[in-house]
Amino acid sequence: MPSSTQEQILQAVRAWLVRCTGLSASQIILWGDKGPRPALPYLTVRVILSGAQVGTGEAVYSETTTTLPAGWAPVTYYLTGAYVRPTSGTTPVLIYRATTTGWSGALTPTWPTVEGGTVVDGTVTWIAERRVRQWATAKGHFRATVQIDAWGHGAGDYLAAACLGLNWLPSREAAEAYGVAISRTLSAPQDLTGLRDTAYEVHVSQDFEVTYSATLVPATAGRAPAATSIDWDVTLDRTPNPPADLHSTGTEGV
Repeated sequence: MPSSTQEQILQAVRAWLVRCTGLSASQIILWGDKGPRPALPYLTVRVILSGAQVGTGEAVYSETTTTLPAGWAPVTYYLTGAYVRPTSGTTPVLIYRATTTGWSGALTPTWPTVEGGTVVDGTVTWIAERRVRQWATAKGHFRATVQIDAWGHGAGDYLAAACLGLNWLPSREAAEAYGVAISRTLSAPQDLTGLRDTAYEVHVSQDFEVTYSATLVPATAGRAPAATSIDWDVTLDRTPNPPADLHSTGTEGV
């Protein structure tokens, strides 16, 4: 599978175009490919916008639990990386890791009560860490825009074939193998021939919308990430008619 979301989209669009235009994969150039261009005609593909979520995503929470360490002891030699817990109180949420090697003091230190807090204990420095670490993997469907440029005689015909391929099952299946669906066109074909040095190199461009599935793992080690929820209902009041009033109710929050 492709190593990134953008590569996933580009590979899917290439597979879709091969099916619906009849061009070979070597005639469909993906954005970032700086190699020599093939003989005309050929297509170029690039992602110009991605990341808008479609519908409802899913957050799968996971956690790991560090084994409860031994209680702290006075005048004890600790190595860097050693863990201790307070000797009083209930099973702690926070445990403490030595960031330096040294001897603990004779008196119990005042343990930090927030993650990341530190305390000097004799010649040892302790940092507070959560015993239970949580993180979330966000799964969902997202929307992107891809720009397809056709070069050479018949350029417009290739984009027309791409538009027809939106509803042709074999081409759709080629893209869906990458977890991507080509949804719709976003623009009319734009004839850009006049921008080229020679009229013999015809250039037509068109934008398409794709939807894709993705898994995002935010850097939230140590705590569950904040999640944004939005829930809105929109209703149209048909009485009296006309005019009609638009009502929206709902909540959103973090």
